[in-house]
Amino acid sequence: MSAILRVQLSYVSSSAVEVRVEESACGEPRQVVEMPLRGPAIQTLLKVLEAGDLRYCSLSDAETETLRTVGILERDRLSTIDVLHRRAGGLLFDAVFPGSSEPDHDVRAAFMATLAQAELHREPMCLQLRFDRDAVDLASLPWELLNCKGEQLVSSGRVQLTRYVTFGQATAPYPVTNRLEVLTITARPRDALTLDTAAETDAIKTAFSDLSERGIVRIDPLSPPTLDALVAAVNAHSYHIIHFDGHGTFGRRCQYCGRYQPEDTIFCTTPNCGARLDEATLEGCLLFESNTGDRLSQMVTPHELGTVLTGRQVRLFIASACQSGAVKGASVFSSIGPRLLLAGIPAVVAMQFAVPIDSTVAFSAEFYASLARSESVAAAATAGRKMLVSRGTWHIPAVYLRSRDGEGNLFRFHDQQRPFGGLISGAGGVRVYFQPAGSPAPNWDALRPRSAAPYKFLSPYEAIDHLVFFGRESMVREVSGEILQRPLTVLQGLAGIGKTSLVNAGLVPRFLNNGYLVMTTTEYDNLASSLSQAVTQSVAPDMNALRQDSLKDFANALIQNVGHPLLLVFDHFEEFLRTASAEQRQTFTKQLADCIGTNFPLPVRLLLVVREDFVGRLTTLDGNISSLWTAP
Repeated sequence: MSAILRVQLSYVSSSAVEVRVEESACGEPRQVVEMPLRGPAIQTLLKVLEAGDLRYCSLSDAETETLRTVGILERDRLSTIDVLHRRAGGLLFDAVFPGSSEPDHDVRAAFMATLAQAELHREPMCLQLRFDRDAVDLASLPWELLNCKGEQLVSSGRVQLTRYVTFGQATAPYPVTNRLEVLTITARPRDALTLDTAAETDAIKTAFSDLSERGIVRIDPLSPPTLDALVAAVNAHSYHIIHFDGHGTFGRRCQYCGRYQPEDTIFCTTPNCGARLDEATLEGCLLFESNTGDRLSQMVTPHELGTVLTGRQVRLFIASACQSGAVKGASVFSSIGPRLLLAGIPAVVAMQFAVPIDSTVAFSAEFYASLARSESVAAAATAGRKMLVSRGTWHIPAVYLRSRDGEGNLFRFHDQQRPFGGLISGAGGVRVYFQPAGSPAPNWDALRPRSAAPYKFLSPYEAIDHLVFFGRESMVREVSGEILQRPLTVLQGLAGIGKTSLVNAGLVPRFLNNGYLVMTTTEYDNLASSLSQAVTQSVAPDMNALRQDSLKDFANALIQNVGHPLLLVFDHFEEFLRTASAEQRQTFTKQLADCIGTNFPLPVRLLLVVREDFVGRLTTLDGNISSLWTAP
């Protein structure tokens, strides 16, 4: 996983902003700064960027003076758009990463330390800028222009920038899928400017051609491209990616007739209405074709689109439309990108300004080609931007992200010829149970030998005995529920009562069915090493190339590699409690605590299985640990 710096930007007054680092190698510094760009300066800068070139932008004397005052324009000559990009980016960088002689306020040191950490591992740094819902001016700024000492950080690829909107809703973990369902919407209303009818769709098909031939990716076009058709499509089928190719704009809904009007319209143009639109809400809209079948445009608002897509398990929405990523209005949720985050979609890529057709096609082609290589959304956006550097439009795509990993590792496409080692594998005292996404459900009847006796006597039941493991269904449900609710659970019971059988024949099949990779271990010496050895011999041979110095590192590397949540079972834990030295207990406790305290991109659950008479010894591990586990 790349080095990530999360920075919260919050207004403390009309002109002052608190810049707060959430977590870094330099701690959590914070500082209150005066924003150099605000009010008229922001609006004028956005006006120039929307035009794409100063030569095509008509600025009033007051607007020109505003940009000169903040240092974006020179007084004696007209700057090129590249110079304007660098100066605006420099202002933004100095504002959001202020230095200080006091460590508690040195936000720039946190940035530089994180950047150095990323470069040490030859990876880009992930920068996540966080905005409150009412911070419209802050969220509207072109942060993708960030410039440090003359270098455009985002276009160079050294920094992968994503936007995060803070609101009272948990970020849901989304299982990574290795089978992809894509819905493309190509809207071409006859009363809007003409666009190429198939260029972007062709680019998507080309990027996924190999995966499509292998049955891993399916691409469906929405026909007709109307809102009603979209509702019917997502009701009938689950899509992972929705790609909208068309027009975007901002508009106001007339409070009297209900019709949407363009942003700059003062009076409603609907016949027999003519109402003033001064107090009408400004919202970003996508232009679908009308539900009436006349192929006229229908402005679909963020609220309407968010309502349709809420709870649909869509992982990624691409809005390849002008101004679909811009932020205006009374709240950031008046805009397409942030509103779709509110609908529960973890990743949205949208365009902040007017964007030429050749740029959207080039971006889409490289973006989807990167996704097809199992790269993250942030990395794919960086790859797409590279195609736009020569066109001068690399800053236009905006990535809105609320995935837990900060990068958007949402898709993983395994080579179908890659050996997974079967459903059950492992080495020594470590067992690995894994069912790749998209593979058939386990045939437990076929896995169990016909000659096997239905009763195990003193031997524990195994996973292949699932179909003959009777009478424990309610207990399996209860224990599973406890495990899913918290990071650490303790399963206790008398010696010989069947704890291991409950794990093997009850919990393992249930969690496999829920998409988990399950590992059980009775080895506690060199824990991370023994676990890594087991998975590299079966489900994740690429793990050899990753660092796993601790249980936390191992778990993080594994779920990133295979794209599934993890259940790790420590069986016969009483043997560790009985034989481990004080130093070994301390080491294990620290690894357990680090693992529990980590916000993994996918769920990681730990289960300690221990004899009842050893439960009291768990308190010798650590008081903080014991407060985090529950015993069903």
